Parts: sequence; structure tokens; C-alpha cells
Amino acid sequence: MLRLKTQETRRPLMSWFRRSAAAWTGARKPGGSARSAAASSSHSRSPAKGFLRIRSRSMGGIAPRRGRLAHVTSFGRSRVYRFRRRGSIAAGHPMTGHCRESFLPLAIPRRADYTPCRASRVPDRRMLMLEPGRRALTRRRLLQGAASAAGAAVAAPYVITSTALGAEGRPAASDRITLGFIGTGGRGTALLTNFLGLYESQTVAVCDVKRPMRERARQMVHQHYGKEGCAVYNDFREVCGRADIDACVIGSTDHWHVLHALEAVRSGKDIYVEKPLGLSIEQDKALRRAVQRYGRVFQFGTQERSSWSTREACQIVRNGWIGKVRRILVGTRYSRSAPNFPPMPVPEWLDYDLWLGPAPWAPYTDNRVSNGYWFHISDYSLGFIAGCGIHTIDMATWGNGTDLTGPVEVQGAGEYPRDGLCDCVTAWSADLTFANGAVMNFTDGEKNPLGVRFEGTDGWVFVKERHLGGTLDAEPKELLRRTPAPGDLHLPVSNHHQQNFLECIRTRAQTVAPIEVAVRSDTLCHLSDIAMRLGRRLRWDPDKEEFPGDDEANRMLTRPMRSPWRL
Repeated sequence: MLRLKTQETRRPLMSWFRRSAAAWTGARKPGGSARSAAASSSHSRSPAKGFLRIRSRSMGGIAPRRGRLAHVTSFGRSRVYRFRRRGSIAAGHPMTGHCRESFLPLAIPRRADYTPCRASRVPDRRMLMLEPGRRALTRRRLLQGAASAAGAAVAAPYVITSTALGAEGRPAASDRITLGFIGTGGRGTALLTNFLGLYESQTVAVCDVKRPMRERARQMVHQHYGKEGCAVYNDFREVCGRADIDACVIGSTDHWHVLHALEAVRSGKDIYVEKPLGLSIEQDKALRRAVQRYGRVFQFGTQERSSWSTREACQIVRNGWIGKVRRILVGTRYSRSAPNFPPMPVPEWLDYDLWLGPAPWAPYTDNRVSNGYWFHISDYSLGFIAGCGIHTIDMATWGNGTDLTGPVEVQGAGEYPRDGLCDCVTAWSADLTFANGAVMNFTDGEKNPLGVRFEGTDGWVFVKERHLGGTLDAEPKELLRRTPAPGDLHLPVSNHHQQNFLECIRTRAQTVAPIEVAVRSDTLCHLSDIAMRLGRRLRWDPDKEEFPGDDEANRMLTRPMRSPWRL
């Protein structure tokens, strides 16, 4: 892969491109001859796409600004550019890292525009010609052109695209897992981006009660596939009712997660559910019963279970290399407060009644339906004690080996806003005691550092979430170099959370974050919140999943729902 890093390295490399272009593409040099057919055939394993992928950490400062080379799209740190063609299709370039996707043009232009266009989070695989009057040359258009040319001699009634045939090692369209997305806000869009990058799946429907959100998501899908065909819905029940959808990806607001998931499961869909799970332990248990009853594949959005550093830290602890675990320090981000806002007219692009759903009716304000606020309103969420805390809590219970059970006692103290739109706990410290003697201290990030620290009799291990760098540290340091023996515990390996979900749909195996684990981890967040709201120590029966002899606490295991919604 060629890396253009500085202005100084660009000039000699581009000079080399100009001198060498004909050697790779078959074009004639001045005074020279065309490349032989044998030489051309040796590099014709894939049809040329006429673009060059240039990978670099920074493309800033690269000039000139205008010319025959038009920018196409952005794949993370990889920029893709398309050159105008001057002759027949070029053969594959053997020197690039992506031989099936990266090709030099037939003739490198003298002037080129290396200015990146606006970065897109979703790869647009169409090669967009930016010159007026020119159309993009995609593989589909290339095949259609070939069929038209052949039609002069032989009738060609059908044109089959390479993606339909499963070219380049990809499954054919008929073999892909079809997905419907429910909720296309910030997190839903991030999940959509991740799944679009996986060839095993095909997104066929998106749903959101906010019209701009669902239209944006549909446009992302159309741009990615280079064709239209993704349906758009306001009501999630229409997505779940489609027989041609295999699985639903749920990234809606927290208070809708369980109801959306229940509708999908009862409609025969496998489900990927974004964290946290439900607004009550009763909701969590209802979804667990449904997933088990209907035999559906479930993946919880605790993607740290697909992180190498988290898995490594938990294996160290689970194999007893730090001795007996005494204390587990868990830190996550704190929530926010906010003032009250005056009521506003409901905009025409929002189905506000369906946005509220099972939550109590409340006057509309744009802040109420904004991610920056509803995350911290108890009618729709538990706040960051669950929204973010579920990640580190799940990491801690995985390492403690208690992810299929729970604590026996919980107590804590927290700060709750007295007035304003947001009313979830903003700062807290809760202690959860387990039957194995370990005490988990769960706090906001002002008290414990962000991440999880396991402290044992013979050492300690600390790990951060992957998006915070995935830091892994231990004492003694030899723990970081130690590998599990054949007889040691080996935790399930997943290096891509969404990929793991798709693989399990095909194999019907258990995912790395199944429903049983999701309920237990989510329960720890609820127990911490209940203990702090009641302001006293609580006993918990992890087998019966109730507070023994404590009616006041047990009433907080459920939540009423606005009619007509129910579990």
C-alpha cells in the first residue's frame, strides 16, 4: 500500500506514477510499444474499477487542486479517487494492497485534484464522477454496457450483477441475512454503519418516528449499495411484520428497547438490542422468557465482550492468576441535570405519541426528544448509571464469573436533581456484595477511574473500555505475558460484535452477549438505582430475582405503562 505522507514525498511518487503508468496498464509510452497480451493477462484476475486507493494518515496539503482526478468517497483513513479513462479497461495492479479493489488508471493525468470531499461515515461504493454530464461507472453499469454491446450479435435478455452472484467471495444476495433497523438516531446510525460494512447482511428496511432520521438512514443504505430498494417506516410493527426480514437491529430510545424486541421476537426475528436493556427488571425478565420460548438469537450491545483487552483481563481474573478477588472498582461517566423548558408545538416530522409510547404523557419540547436530555429523564432511561455503566458493569461481572447470577446485597448513595427536565442520578457510589466474597464498588467517573480494576490477594488487573483506548495493566507485570494453558479457562472469542451476531444467526449458536447475561448485567444497574432511591441496604436473592421480604423494594422491580402498551 502506498503511503503519501508529506509534500516532499508526493512529488517523486507522482513522477514515478507518470513514468510507470503505461507499464502497468498497457498504454504506449512515447516511442515505445504496448504491453504484451501475456503480460496483460497475468494481471487480469479481477475486472478493473478504474480507481486508485491511496492510504495515508493525513491527506491535507496535497496539491494541485483541480484536474482530471475526481474524489469519490472516504473509507475511514483510506481515500478513494477515480481517474478518467482514456482507453480500454486496465488490468489489476499487482503492487497495491487491495488487489481486487485498487487499480491504477490507464493514463495518469498531468493535473489532479487530491482535495478530499466531505468525509462520509458510510462507504459509498459507487464511483461518483464529479464532472458535469458524466455518469459514474459502477460494476453494474459496466456489466450493463457489456450486455448492450453483446446484444448486437447475441440476445442478452438478462443482466446479472456481480453482487447478486456473490462475487469477490461475498454471499449472493439470496444468501445474505436481511436486516431491519428500528431506531436510526445517533446509536442506531452507528450500528447501521457497522452492519453495512458486513457482506453477510443486507439492510432492507429502516424505521424511526422522526422522518429526517429515517430518510437519512435510507439514503445511507442507498448510497452504500448503489441502488434503491430500502423501505422506510414510521411504525416498528410494519418492520417486524415483514416475512422477508431475518433479524431486527434495535437502536431506539431506552424505554422502547424491550417492547421493540418483544414484537420482533414474537414475529420470528433474531434481534440485536442496543444497551441498556429495559426500564425495569420485570421488562428484562419478560424479554428473556420470550427469547427462550421462541428460540431466537439475541445479541446485547455490550460490545466490550468483543474487545481483546477486556477478554484478556477477564481471563486473568477467572483463571485465578491474581488470587482470590476481594474488590472490584468500576467507574463510568456521570449523568447531567437540566432546567425545565417551556412547551412547544410538535413538529410535523415527528410522531410524538409513538415516540412517547409506554412512557407517561408529557408536553413536547425539542430537548425532551434530544439525545442530550432524554438519556437523563427517568421516564425514558435510567441515566448513565445504565446507559454507560452497563459496559463496565458487564466487564466486571464477566471477570468475576457472576454473569449468570447476581449479588446478595446492595447499598449506595447518589445525588438526584430536585427540579428540572432531567431527574436521573448524576453522581453515585454503590457497593454490591457477591456470594464469592467479592465487593463491587460501582461509581461515577469522579470517584473511580473509568474502567474496571480487579483486586485480588496476589495482584490486580485494570482495563478500560475499547473506545477509551482499551488500556490493560496489571501487577505483577508477568500477568500480561502469561497465556492460558490447555486446561485453563478460555473465554469465548469475538473480535467483531456485529459479525458475531450474524455468525450465530447462521449457526444458531449462542452469541458472546446472550439474553441470560444481558439480564444479569442490566439487573446490577437497576439494583444500584433502587438502593440509592430507597436510601438503605437491600438483600437480594439472585435465584428468585427478588428482594426477600421487602415489599417496598419489590414494587420498584416493575413500571406502569401508558395504554395501550403492555409486555
